[in-house]
Amino acid sequence: MVKAKKKPEKSKSKTKSNKKTQKNLWQRIRPQKREYDEVLTFWLATKETLKFIKTSWKKLGGIALIYLILYLLFVKGSEKFNLDEINQSLDEVLGANGNKIIRSATLVGVTLGSQSQSSESSSVYGMFLSVIFILALIWGVRRLNNKDKFKIRDAFYFGVQPIIPFILVTSVIAAQLIPFALGSFLYETVKQNAIVAYFWEESIFLGIWLIGALLSAYWLAVSVNALFVVSLPNMYPLQALKEAKQLVRYRRWIVFRRMIAFPIAVAIVGLIILIITAYLAPSLTVWIFEILKAFGIVAIIVYLYKIYRSMV
Repeated sequence: MVKAKKKPEKSKSKTKSNKKTQKNLWQRIRPQKREYDEVLTFWLATKETLKFIKTSWKKLGGIALIYLILYLLFVKGSEKFNLDEINQSLDEVLGANGNKIIRSATLVGVTLGSQSQSSESSSVYGMFLSVIFILALIWGVRRLNNKDKFKIRDAFYFGVQPIIPFILVTSVIAAQLIPFALGSFLYETVKQNAIVAYFWEESIFLGIWLIGALLSAYWLAVSVNALFVVSLPNMYPLQALKEAKQLVRYRRWIVFRRMIAFPIAVAIVGLIILIITAYLAPSLTVWIFEILKAFGIVAIIVYLYKIYRSMV
């Protein structure tokens, strides 16, 4: 009988060598994940924000006060908001002895709604002042974070220098909100006009809105942080967006959740304060709203800067 030849066995060293070669090839094909600094949690970032505001309230309050004065002079001064007519209308609808809580909530709703009914000139002035205010705040917060001494006027003189790159990045943010806005408009139109008859049909439009919202959120995690990057000296908009994209790489959704949590909390607290004000002193509702808006922006900018700095 002729014995069958045995196939030569592959050596273990050769097998290990092949596996190592395949691993090295896979590492070259697949981008390596860098080690990134951990993003601050919501509670820790909130704690640091409140501590920062407590220690720097004079500078931050001065910047907010200048913005508030300019806003009341150039924007609110040209608007007509007749509180007596609103109270008279509420008396006709709810009655003079109507539920004060419902009355207060309605007055707050009217106050918030009046912000979207401003004239074109007031809207332009308001947007321009808001851009200057945010740039001055970012400049001031950055200096305060570095323990640098400065005067309040310096924030407006030197902080607004990158206004053109800042506006361009803001335009990118506006464009990134289009999927969310279109999805919301489409869903509301379908729902209000009773175009669909079945729940599954309505769910399709709801799904379109959710997809648009997720897409906008995915982009905003980069572009909002780019606002802080573009305010640095000698920084171009595209370069700022690239730098911000690198900062949030592999953790966009974590960053977005941390970014959106604090503004929502500020909005809820502000709404509660407004309802209490409308209940106790209705004539002060409009003024308290403007004050809350100015100082709410301060708190949000400080919070977002803390989130941004934790990734740098």
